[in-house]
Amino acid sequence: MKPTNYLPLLLALFVGFSNCKRDDDCPCIDPTNPECPNYDPCYGVEPPSAGFEIRESYNLFILGVRLGPDDNTFWDEVLFSSPYTGAEYKHTWYLGAEVIDQPSFQRGHGSIDVAQRPYQITVSHVLEYPIDSNCYPAASGRDSVARIYTIVRNTGQLATHGWYRGVFENQKDSFDFYFGWHGLNGDPYEPGQQFRNMVSKNFHNEFDSVSRIEFRMINAEIGIYNGPTNNAPRGILELDLNTGLFEMNYDFTEPGVGRKPFRVLGRKLNH
Repeated sequence: MKPTNYLPLLLALFVGFSNCKRDDDCPCIDPTNPECPNYDPCYGVEPPSAGFEIRESYNLFILGVRLGPDDNTFWDEVLFSSPYTGAEYKHTWYLGAEVIDQPSFQRGHGSIDVAQRPYQITVSHVLEYPIDSNCYPAASGRDSVARIYTIVRNTGQLATHGWYRGVFENQKDSFDFYFGWHGLNGDPYEPGQQFRNMVSKNFHNEFDSVSRIEFRMINAEIGIYNGPTNNAPRGILELDLNTGLFEMNYDFTEPGVGRKPFRVLGRKLNH
């Protein structure tokens, strides 16, 4: 950004404020407002960055395909995306031996052998952009960022797998519940197994009365999408990976009440 001498403007503002009698008489002092004397078109303007998001795509069938939050731990389908999508930007991604020139792209990781997992991968992004001669004339017009992400071996390595303690909104009594994918031997599910069980315990604080819930798990979310009847719950559990706190919003049919929305807040207990 070009250096600017603001001293004369500040002196003028000081004199103006000292003479104004009402708020309506005083000039505005917002550098983002073109009508203010101290307007700066370069205020807060930074050169474009090669920073990008990595998000997992997962299919909730009746609810559609959903993208999870930016993360570094995944099960399979991953979307890489830059916020700069205009034709004036040039993108170069390096993912293994592959080179990609789009602002965003998606890749599956089903080809990674189970014995190799958890498997770490480096993805690099180079962004070339036009230089703004007014706001950042010293910029190089090029930026690069590399990130490492992990493809897990089994669902037990996802942060969402395990026990939770929560409370219904506007209630006081908490309850514990569980989500997990399991193989035939009871261990967390991993690719290549012929069968999996979607295990939920005490969902909706109903112990074993909710016999089967169909859900998908990624590292920071659980999508509850179906069940054996039309009365099955549908919604999303979102886990904050930094604090361990979660929020779960879903619709469910209660006997004699009908279908209604529910919100449960709480914290993750363990894996």
